[in-house]
Amino acid sequence: MSGRIDLDGTHRGLLECVTDVHVDARRAFESARASGGLCYATIRAHGRACGCIIDDVRTGTRTRLQIDRYKLRCLAVETTDRVSVEFSSPSKARRVQLNVPVDFSDKEREGIMGKPITDGEETAFFTFTGEPRPVVVVRTDPKGVCAITADTQVTTKPEAVVQTPLGYHDIGGLGREIARVREIVEYPLRFPQVLQRMGITPPRGIILHGPPGTGKTLIAKALASQIKANFYCVSGPELFTSMYGKTEENVRGIFDEAENHAPAIVVVDELDSLVPKRESAHGDLEQRVVATFLAQMDGLKQKKGPVVVIGTTNRIDAIDPALRRGGRFEHEIQIGVPDPSGRREILLIHTRGMPLSPEVDLASVAERAVGYVGADLASLCREAAYDALRRVMPVAGMEELKEVPADTQVTQADFNQALATVSPSAMREFMIEIPHVSWDEVGGLDNVKRLLVENITYAMTKREAFEAADVKPAKGILLYGPPGTGKTLLAKAAAAECGANFIFVKGPEIRSKWYGESEHRVRFIFSKARQNAPCVVFFDEIDAVAAARSEGLGSYGERADATVVNQILSEIDGAESADGVFVIGATNRPDILDPALLRPGRFDYQVEVPLPDAGARKAVLNVHLKRKPLADDVRVDRLVAITEGFSGAELAEVCREAAFSALRDNKFAPRGIVVKMAHLTAAIARVQEGTKKLKPKRIGFGAEKKENS
Repeated sequence: MSGRIDLDGTHRGLLECVTDVHVDARRAFESARASGGLCYATIRAHGRACGCIIDDVRTGTRTRLQIDRYKLRCLAVETTDRVSVEFSSPSKARRVQLNVPVDFSDKEREGIMGKPITDGEETAFFTFTGEPRPVVVVRTDPKGVCAITADTQVTTKPEAVVQTPLGYHDIGGLGREIARVREIVEYPLRFPQVLQRMGITPPRGIILHGPPGTGKTLIAKALASQIKANFYCVSGPELFTSMYGKTEENVRGIFDEAENHAPAIVVVDELDSLVPKRESAHGDLEQRVVATFLAQMDGLKQKKGPVVVIGTTNRIDAIDPALRRGGRFEHEIQIGVPDPSGRREILLIHTRGMPLSPEVDLASVAERAVGYVGADLASLCREAAYDALRRVMPVAGMEELKEVPADTQVTQADFNQALATVSPSAMREFMIEIPHVSWDEVGGLDNVKRLLVENITYAMTKREAFEAADVKPAKGILLYGPPGTGKTLLAKAAAAECGANFIFVKGPEIRSKWYGESEHRVRFIFSKARQNAPCVVFFDEIDAVAAARSEGLGSYGERADATVVNQILSEIDGAESADGVFVIGATNRPDILDPALLRPGRFDYQVEVPLPDAGARKAVLNVHLKRKPLADDVRVDRLVAITEGFSGAELAEVCREAAFSALRDNKFAPRGIVVKMAHLTAAIARVQEGTKKLKPKRIGFGAEKKENS
């Protein structure tokens, strides 16, 4: 059976067979699986052969067999290369010599049993936590493809084994981005004659930008391993020295070396540290380095071959604008936070060597890991594996666990625990969370709930229905009403219902005495929301930063406030084009908000969240009393009647205070606690008295009349 090497949407190395799988092969596969054995295939190309284990065989016009990067390197094949496939069991190896890492354990040696290998092959085996361990097959007896069995004499030689370079198939969730990078960088280097025929000049540079941990540097390394070009990788801070003129000399040296050995790729990691904006530079050194870098990029003659410069940064706005134009860094590719399908691909890569329990649902884990980048997901998988190890770890500690029991597996519960432990790095600068609040915890307010469900939850979960009706969901809702009525709780419940991230922003926290800093904070908040979409941005006390702008020039402070309002308006308008970003504002002073915020397209709905009526108070009390040990004399209807004018927060405090009084009467013993009606009525009186004492006194003309009324 013949086939060709192809790269699918996930950029994994795949063997795509263009003919039907023979019926005998299908039967052989089913027979091997039925007997508990393995089904093998031998793949040949360019006079080389390697063996692989077949996970599945499906008949059809295009059957795909997955091949990892180690097999691809063994065969020395590239995209579109022809290969042949033979379904046959390999010979049993009598003797095998391996070069292994110095700390290669006996448990890892057991992991190579049954694996098809070839003399001279570079391969890898995986630890319990999924980390690859490189192994070189020095020689086998007999020659050719064979499998290690329990009778095979295995000789291992500990030495430093070089890890096999990365490939595109080691990067998940970035299919479109990798395709774009290959189009810009790889094809001009591999097929320069095509560009010359079309009269196209190869690009000189591209910038990969995005949050930390998304795979920018990984893409550059994978690109270097796939292209037969000289590769130079430097980190921006590494080029700086204390000697005058030496830093500029280092920059020139990198470019000279690349030009002399073209075709070449120069990767500058942390580009923003090397070429920051000159107007914000702290000294003349940074300005000289930027000028030198500009001159070197302009001076690339590319006589011996193309030279492409790839810069990576997570602060693209900090790079000098002179570099971000045609002829220098012509292309800017954003490497963003992966979506659920991308996260699943990444999880598959990092768990390929783990002993997963059959119950593990990586698709479910990916759905819950909102906002996690590739580095976070790698940490998540490691943490899940360590949680599995802790279950079998002796009480004395991990150091006494000599080897992992053979039946130890990573379960769904381990991943659930890891999700609670590992937080997304892209969210750590803010109070960003996926709230654990349900609508059942919000008493009353049914009309407000319905509005939030329709415009947030349904907009994210029933997108096809909105598209079919050609309806755009609202992008913002303003909740206004007295303090303690549940505005924040409503916003959290709405975010939790659709599994969205939740950014909690207090209005006064945005304010800064430094000119321009408040606007920068607003931009930063919305930038993070777009990166972590779907996301609900909740502005509490929005009146503190979005009060009505005054006419005329006004004072310095008034002008500063106006620029903050302008920035908020601009960002909310930009949120319309950002899929999955929803803005909720809360205030108890809607009368002082800038009118421009309240028009359709910004805060489409302005919804009052009033003090709860009798029905809502009953619902709130039931929510807060349902888990408390109540006495038989407790009458919720009576409590509703005597709490008129209480907010939701005050009702919650009544329930807490009553339970605490019951706990005090029981002398803090864990058994025998009973909350009586007397505890609740006393708590109502205390909360009512506290509210009266905290009520601010009115001063000024007419205050006495208002106080007595």
